[in-house]
Amino acid sequence: MQRWHRWLSEPSSGPPPRWQRFSPYRIHRFSLMLRAWDGVSKGVSRQNVASVLFNPALKKLRSLDWKNCPERRRLHRLLTTAQQLIKDGYRRLLKPDSE
Repeated sequence: MQRWHRWLSEPSSGPPPRWQRFSPYRIHRFSLMLRAWDGVSKGVSRQNVASVLFNPALKKLRSLDWKNCPERRRLHRLLTTAQQLIKDGYRRLLKPDSE
């Protein structure tokens, strides 16, 4: 038990391995995925979620324009990736060599 406590309380001997570090881009993308997933799971329309995440002007788009909007496809990709991570893709983040 003392060994375990010492392991938890001592500072690490260096930075974490490269595979455990995320780039600023990936951190930002994870943040967008979480925010998008939270919004949609709470019942907010996808158009409103996209207007909060990407561009406030999207809220005023007509339905036809929203269907052809690149932000709609971007939001769909974020939600698809978030769903994969929730399902069991998070394990790849913990141990990427396990595939």
